[in-house]
Amino acid sequence: MIARWQAILMGVAFLRVAMLPAATPLRQPPTNEALFIQALVKPALQAIHSTIPRPGPLLIQARAQDPLSQWLVRQLVDSTLAEGWQVFLTPDSLNSRWYRVQLSQARGQLQYRTVGRRLLLFASKTQRRLDAQLHLQLVAPDGKVLYSNTLTRTLADTIPHGRRHDLENRELPFTKGVSNSNGTARRWVEPLLVTASTATAVYLFFVLRND
Repeated sequence: MIARWQAILMGVAFLRVAMLPAATPLRQPPTNEALFIQALVKPALQAIHSTIPRPGPLLIQARAQDPLSQWLVRQLVDSTLAEGWQVFLTPDSLNSRWYRVQLSQARGQLQYRTVGRRLLLFASKTQRRLDAQLHLQLVAPDGKVLYSNTLTRTLADTIPHGRRHDLENRELPFTKGVSNSNGTARRWVEPLLVTASTATAVYLFFVLRND
């Protein structure tokens, strides 16, 4: 009888531990804006470095006026200026010696998906995924196309549950992600199984106690 009681109590303790959320990592995850820099800005800068001789000059323009395209222009302007390039935003009618940096088809989609153990409506962690794309074209002063390529990058990591809004920037709408559900089975079946197991353990405890 004592051995059976010990086994049941150990089972209940194990279930309680299994239902606890995973420990929150100490490392601060990068912001969503930082992910876009890693996925699009850095590859574009690498292409500029390997294709165009310094100090340029560079004429950086985007064909679209959407927030992501205009943000990319600002990031490239700030980065190239900091590196010592000569940078223009509008063409000079008296001078056409600049190298054109043309951005188009800029896209980015952020998704969140709950992973790990679930306890009813609570989760231990969230998976973050960014799918980003940018078409970059580099043109010489004489009109020769030096580089033309679509940059694509997928980044994924895990962030603490409930921290997603801290990593978004309200002023940059493209940094706001969307939730991607794991499906009904994982969302509801697993919590029901945990609840049923706990109820069974409690039931057996009282049955054996009355024996």
